[in-house]
Amino acid sequence: RHTRLQGDWSSDVCSSDLKIPVLKFNSEAHSTDNVKVKSFIFENNQRIKLFCQKERVTEFTFLKAVFKLAVHVMTNETDLVVGAPSANRHQKNLQNVVGLFVNTLIIRNQIEPSKTFRKFLKTCKKNVIDAYNNQQVPFSSLKEAYKANHGSDQLFQIMFALHNVIVPSFNFSDLEIEVIRLFWGADNVDLITEIWDKDGAYKLNFTYRPSTVNSGELNLLVDIYFYLIEIVLMMPELTLAELSERATLSLAEF
Repeated sequence: RHTRLQGDWSSDVCSSDLKIPVLKFNSEAHSTDNVKVKSFIFENNQRIKLFCQKERVTEFTFLKAVFKLAVHVMTNETDLVVGAPSANRHQKNLQNVVGLFVNTLIIRNQIEPSKTFRKFLKTCKKNVIDAYNNQQVPFSSLKEAYKANHGSDQLFQIMFALHNVIVPSFNFSDLEIEVIRLFWGADNVDLITEIWDKDGAYKLNFTYRPSTVNSGELNLLVDIYFYLIEIVLMMPELTLAELSERATLSLAEF
């Protein structure tokens, strides 16, 4: 067991008073719980890369921050928790070992209406760093700790991942290699957001459960997400309340 936690991360994800909100997308219940997949493209991601360099944050932190704001607009929730995969190869003796060491991180953020997006982004950066500083803590241990206090081990409903590592191509004279996409979700995960950085654009793959969010609501969430990205790139000093209001007013157009 790994019990040594750094920073304020432990109080954010393991405290007895933490209650994970159940996200509601205002959809009626569906009879099926089968997962579905939809894809979208965000063209010209160079502006985001330049913005992140200027603000000294990673693309993952920026994209996750705006996505959480979009979820807030859709659900009115202000306490948002997402899961994020981690390679978990921070130890030197594991970096050249063949195998899967992926762990799941828990990242929590509060939506404070009076805070500017720039300040919110800095808070998100700190929370991401805290989570990665504790990536050695097994996700199963966090689930056990949370279940002991709340009777449920569902720490999040949304998984968020950015794939921006260049995968080398392998060529063999007598062997063909094909990438096969598999559903890698976990129980109780209702929405998996995967963003692929490729050819100057972001490809977004959403794996979702229709029992929580239907196709139309997912389209709306993505429209709001893209809209907020454009706004914060131009006006990062707007408050979260102002951004939410603009996004809400734009719902009619969407």
